[in-house]
Amino acid sequence: MNFYTLLSKYYSELFPAKEPTINFVKSFSGGSTNFLDVGCGTGLLCHALSDCFESIHGIDLDENMIAEAKESTKENESFKALNMLELETEFQSESFGLISCFGNTLAHLSSEDEVLKFLKKAKSTLKENGTLLIQIVNFDRMKEQPQMILPLLESEN
Repeated sequence: MNFYTLLSKYYSELFPAKEPTINFVKSFSGGSTNFLDVGCGTGLLCHALSDCFESIHGIDLDENMIAEAKESTKENESFKALNMLELETEFQSESFGLISCFGNTLAHLSSEDEVLKFLKKAKSTLKENGTLLIQIVNFDRMKEQPQMILPLLESEN
C-alpha cells in the first residue's frame, strides 16, 4: 500500500469537515445553485453542503481520494479525479456561483505561473459576481515564528 492509498483511507478521520468551515462556506453561498470544491479530498465538505446547492462537484488529483468520496455520493454530487489546472476540460464558463480551494491545495502548485493559471481558470468557471474561497498555510510566517507549530493529528487508527 503506497502513502496516498493509506492517506485516503484515513483522510476523513484526520481532516473532518468542521462546523465553522461548513458555516463559513454557507455564508458565501448567496443563492448560488452550483458549488465546486477544488482539492475535495474524500468529499466531506461536499457531503456536508449537499443540502445547500442544487449541484455539487468535487475534484481532486488523487484517484484514491475520489474513490473514497464516491462511496458516499449523494444524488446532487459528482466527483472526478482532475488536475485543478484543467478545469475547462470538465466545466464550462460561468458554471459555478461558488468555488472553494481549501486544505492548502493551492500550495501543491509548483510556481507562481501555475497559481495564476489556476486563478484565471477558476475565474472563467465562476458566474458573474461568483466567489472563490482559498485557504493556505502561511509557511513563511511559520519559518519566522519557530514557536508556531501545526497541531499533531492523531486518531484511533
